[in-house]
Amino acid sequence: MSRVKSIFYVAVIMIFFVSIFTSTRPYNLETSLAKGDVVNMHGLVYNFSVFETFVENVQAGKEGKIRIVNFTIEGDPIFTLLRYDGNSIRVTVDNSKEKHGGNRWFHTKDTCTEIVKEVGVSVVYSLKNCEITSSNNYYHLLNMSKTKE
Repeated sequence: MSRVKSIFYVAVIMIFFVSIFTSTRPYNLETSLAKGDVVNMHGLVYNFSVFETFVENVQAGKEGKIRIVNFTIEGDPIFTLLRYDGNSIRVTVDNSKEKHGGNRWFHTKDTCTEIVKEVGVSVVYSLKNCEITSSNNYYHLLNMSKTKE
């Protein structure tokens, strides 16, 4: 009987660990905000001051990094990591968590030299003068109509 109990306990423990390590927690607004990300939820931008500080640091030549999370209409996150080394901005775009994008998964890395702000109906921020982008030579960062801290 003790052998059967031992096998049962080992099986329960294995199932417990497998469930912990294979759980897929959704990356949602609350998770993003808890991590200090700049979040774009369909034009409403959270933690915009983090983005502003990064832009000011780039203009002053100070190193830094931020992560921007743009959520799709379906609620899937697209991650954009920006790292400034004092000379150029390294951008990494990852849409691997976007479930509704079809077969368009990509993980892009590039280097850019300029953050541009364009004001119109909304405020749009982009990375320009990039090395390996396609014909546009820029990356869209934020398109915002409101901010929320």
